Amino acid sequence: MQEKIRLCVLFGGRSAEHEVSIISARSLIQSVDLDRYELLLIGIDRDGRWAKFDSEIDLQSISQVLIKDQKTIRLDYIDGGLFQDSEGTAYPIDVVFPMLHGPYGEDGSVQGLLELADIPYVGSGVTGSSVGMDKVIMKSVFKAE
Repeated sequence: MQEKIRLCVLFGGRSAEHEVSIISARSLIQSVDLDRYELLLIGIDRDGRWAKFDSEIDLQSISQVLIKDQKTIRLDYIDGGLFQDSEGTAYPIDVVFPMLHGPYGEDGSVQGLLELADIPYVGSGVTGSSVGMDKVIMKSVFKAE
């Protein structure tokens, strides 16, 4: 039997679209085939702190990420990337699915962080994400092409 793919779902974030991100993450999690994927749920609060959520059930009852019962977590670059909690427990990941909306999430910043850590992720790259978020630059690109 093939080993499960370790899928990290990032949600919440510092933008005004924090709550929308959580709703999107819930939707994604409901559609994941748990026979093929092992989930790692990482919420980012409005101050930019990252924390591990123990189960998708935790995500059903929140409207915003509040760091209280969750273990804070940080990204380390070791063997292709992993998250490590405040107690030193490591959580290796195969791929990240950023379910972040707005600045500090879909603007290329998280994509750049993941690329620096050599961690595969779902979605557009740094350039496509940043250009897509800046309407003035996007219009200039369209006009030039």
